[in-house]
Amino acid sequence: MKEEEEKGKTPVVSTYNKDDKHFWAAFLNLARHNVYITINHINKLLEIREIDNDEKILDIKDLWQKVNKNLNQKARLRELMTKHFPFLETAIYSKNKEDKEEVKQEKQAKAQSFDSLKHCLFLFLEKLQEARNYYSHYKYSESTKEPMLEKELLKKMYNIFDDNIQLVIKDYQHNKDINPDEDFKHLDRTEEDFNYYFTRNKKGNITASGLLFFVSLFLEKKDAIWMQQKLTGFKDNRESKKKMTHEVFCRRRMLLPKLRLESTQTQDWILLDMLNELIRCPKSLYERLQGVDREKFKVPFDPADEDYDAEQEPFKNTLVRHQDRFPYFALRYFDYNEIFTNLRFQIDLGTYHFSIYKKLIGGQKEDRHLTHKLYGFERIQEFAKQNRPDEWKAIVKDLDTYETSNERYISETTPHYHLENQKIGIRFRNGNNDIWASLETNGENNEKSKYKLDKQYQAEAFLSVHELLPMMFYYLLLKKEKPNNDEINASIVEGFIKREIRYMYKLYDAFANGEINNIDDLEKYCEDKGIPKRHLPKQMVAILYDEHKDMVEEAKRKQKEMVKDTKKLLATLEKQTQGEIEDGGRNIRLLKSGEIARWLVNDMMRFQPVQKDNEGNPLNNSKANSTEYQMLQRSLALYNKEEKPTRYFRQVNLINSSNPHPFLKWTKWEECNNILSFYRSYLTKKIEFLNKLKPEDWEKNQYFLKLKEPKTNRETLVQGWKNGFNLPRGIFTEPIREWFKRHQNNSKEYKNVEDLKRVGLVTKVIPLFFKEEYFKEDAQKEINNCVQPFYSFPYNVGNIHKPDEKDFLPSEERKKLWGDKKNKFKGYKAKVKSKKLTDKEKEEHRSYLEFKSWNQFERELRLVRNQDIVTWLLCMELIDKLKVEGLNVEELKKLRLKDIDTDTAKQEKNNILNRIMPMQLPVTVYEIDDSHNIVKDRPLHTVYIEETKTKLLKQGNFKALVKDRRLNGLFSFVDTSSEAELKSNPISKSVVEYELGEYQNARIETIKDMLLLEETLIKKYKKLPTNNFSAMLNGWLEGKDEADKARFQNDVDLLIAVRNAFSHNQYPMRNRIAFANINPFSLSSANTSEKKGLDIANQLKDKTHKIIKRIIKIEKPIESKE
Repeated sequence: MKEEEEKGKTPVVSTYNKDDKHFWAAFLNLARHNVYITINHINKLLEIREIDNDEKILDIKDLWQKVNKNLNQKARLRELMTKHFPFLETAIYSKNKEDKEEVKQEKQAKAQSFDSLKHCLFLFLEKLQEARNYYSHYKYSESTKEPMLEKELLKKMYNIFDDNIQLVIKDYQHNKDINPDEDFKHLDRTEEDFNYYFTRNKKGNITASGLLFFVSLFLEKKDAIWMQQKLTGFKDNRESKKKMTHEVFCRRRMLLPKLRLESTQTQDWILLDMLNELIRCPKSLYERLQGVDREKFKVPFDPADEDYDAEQEPFKNTLVRHQDRFPYFALRYFDYNEIFTNLRFQIDLGTYHFSIYKKLIGGQKEDRHLTHKLYGFERIQEFAKQNRPDEWKAIVKDLDTYETSNERYISETTPHYHLENQKIGIRFRNGNNDIWASLETNGENNEKSKYKLDKQYQAEAFLSVHELLPMMFYYLLLKKEKPNNDEINASIVEGFIKREIRYMYKLYDAFANGEINNIDDLEKYCEDKGIPKRHLPKQMVAILYDEHKDMVEEAKRKQKEMVKDTKKLLATLEKQTQGEIEDGGRNIRLLKSGEIARWLVNDMMRFQPVQKDNEGNPLNNSKANSTEYQMLQRSLALYNKEEKPTRYFRQVNLINSSNPHPFLKWTKWEECNNILSFYRSYLTKKIEFLNKLKPEDWEKNQYFLKLKEPKTNRETLVQGWKNGFNLPRGIFTEPIREWFKRHQNNSKEYKNVEDLKRVGLVTKVIPLFFKEEYFKEDAQKEINNCVQPFYSFPYNVGNIHKPDEKDFLPSEERKKLWGDKKNKFKGYKAKVKSKKLTDKEKEEHRSYLEFKSWNQFERELRLVRNQDIVTWLLCMELIDKLKVEGLNVEELKKLRLKDIDTDTAKQEKNNILNRIMPMQLPVTVYEIDDSHNIVKDRPLHTVYIEETKTKLLKQGNFKALVKDRRLNGLFSFVDTSSEAELKSNPISKSVVEYELGEYQNARIETIKDMLLLEETLIKKYKKLPTNNFSAMLNGWLEGKDEADKARFQNDVDLLIAVRNAFSHNQYPMRNRIAFANINPFSLSSANTSEKKGLDIANQLKDKTHKIIKRIIKIEKPIESKE
């Protein structure tokens, strides 16, 4: 900030205190505007009228009354309140160690109850409105006094504050520089030297700390920290204590709705995305690293970073991988490079709500939606929005705009690969050009409406995502052999998949029509066709072996398992309500009533039998449909003394029917006052019920036991296998072995591949190939020296929850220990945990479990490392095709996987994190309506922001910048002659960032001037309205003569527009005569030098200052001027 202050023309005050009204006004306005944006987002989702400006945020008191009648909306509103105002629950829940269990349970249920959340939110918003009005005006009204913190609000704020401390301690638990005992002492309210009391006295007069903490609840973190750094008493970002103060003061705060970024998928982005992933440490490895090595993945904190957020996702500023993204890389690579002519993957295109009608549920008319998922099989880029057929375009609905009509619609979805249960659907396109499914239904718009997705939009077979690695590797091997033969290489890969389907189908048919009748037939058939027996369905083998399952034993096992699971849930609940968790109940995560309700409804449905007619056939509609199911779930989530779910139980036949739930009546739900007590009662009765069951009665209980029964009808079995046909694993193992056989002269290592076992072959040959082809000259062939350095870090081979210094071992020592343990535990049978074990046996058992966990981790790590090698090979392929201007492709080509050294502290050029890529993102400027909302169907022009030097490390920040809500107004000051000119003259990102930095100071200074103007006019003209700036100025203008009116009209318009925009944290829109004197910035001229920024905020500030000075000069006689 310092340098910026020196650059500016007017010196800017660098610290403020509680009496600087303009400083607080700037941020209270921003806070209120954030609330306004969020409330409208919530109202939109709930189909409630939106509020038309910031001043009316308290209108929700009436608007949200309507929700009480509608259970659906009520439950949704509760979820949205806790999501967007996460501090509410904490504010309500006062912990007290002495509380008895029932009291705790009541308190926890209350903290999540709809009414207390709503009451608490209104309490905070009333105070926000009051504070904003007091600080934003010289004198809001005659009776306006400085806001006080009443007892109830104060207690709630301290609840949040105390909880914030615990959360921040947890956020920083792995950070060696932060000492949880020392660095938080100054924040402990029980300590003598606590300096941050929120009130000065018993009356409740607010302090700067109190006001700061209050306003920070409604700000984004970057703004909250900016404020803290400007306040006396909060400055100094150096010592860890101060840093912790910063964190604690804004740890729990409002969550603004996210602005959606149009996704930009180009080859270069895919390459960046892959490099970005290779930099990151796999999460399972990160969890086993020492603190010093973990530090290397921390992205340095820069408070100016738009989206810096330690706590919302603790890993957001740590380079750690959260999920396995390899399947996406492989699929996108195949699609974007148009590798396959025929093979296509399943794409999810959204949900089709094809019939919406009213149905009576629990005495209320509710909307019932009949829906169907829509899928397509074509390269993902073909499903871009602009390619949608008219039939689709007409009814795709972005859920931001909520309509309550009963018209059918498709929910707006970004097309994405449909990965489910670790599988992806595939289909061969065989000349089919219709890639979008037809939306025809049978014409009814009620419960009889039917919609079916044609066969060509359903998967032909499913491929395990783990098969994508061998498949991609095999493709790369073929490419290595014949580089310019892409089409043939791809068809060889397709061929193996087709062949597999063909062979398996033939085998199924032979089984169905009795050609294969015993296990010998099967073995002979498989041998001829080369089908490994492990690929066969278990049921087929069981039938041919003539095996019979002992169903009574199965039932016994299943019942035992169900009792064990239920006891576990009960224990978790007990733990929560007693609060006896290891750390003294500090980090209790309240069980969410929504999650409990979801579990309960699922379970009740499972145990409710289906009603049957006299012939024993199941009757339709005897159990809940999806809408009733949802209503039941929501009524449970809102369970309270007044509102018990009885009528919904009745509606779905759980009680008073011929197919009631078997033990719901024992739970005495009428006597429970909240969901937690009902949940406890339900779990207890479920255990009793399960313990009474006799395994011999398994057939009667099969509907909830869900045991796998042996099927015998071959034709139906085969039909089932073909319908959801799962391709066997290992399709490419033999082809890969063949490749190495063909190339055995290339290396003596390749000769050994022929004798490798099938299992694990691919795992062994990927690193082998990589070393041989890319590291031939290196004598040391340890694979970990050829990949990213973090694979060579020492890691914890002991208990990952209680790390011990001696367990962090480097590779050599790990190998030795591995050998010892492997011998030690050969044939070791895991002991059942019981009281009878001696201490020595317990220790041995613990050691065995740690070894098992380490073993599994090693396997996982080998897989991830192999995926990284293949991802890297793909990057090499893509770098060859790069067409990005300004990117040094030659230099990138020299880069090797082992150079990807993730250590964010290193500044060297060759560190890939400091590699740079030019990036460009479009920002479209739209007209705005009277409530400062963007009007999406009235675009004005598009400006491009470019950064020629985006570090890989900071790619995310660039995307975040484009979402800044201030850009719309700012870019209306661009001098535009044509769209082409805009495209060829992008604005540099640093210019934009500099401008936005200037904006904060300009805004505070401008508000200061405006308060001075208010004081001058209101003291002189007693009749002017005091609570509305534009009414006051227009009133003042009315009193002038015609000449003055003409002279000042534009100035008044400018002041009002600037004041409005600045209090909404925006720029005014340039489309008025009022801004005639503000120089727009021209893209072609050279005035976009980075030093000066775009100079819009400062021009607005200076212009405002001049006008106000002029008016004050006229209104204040010379002698009275200070």
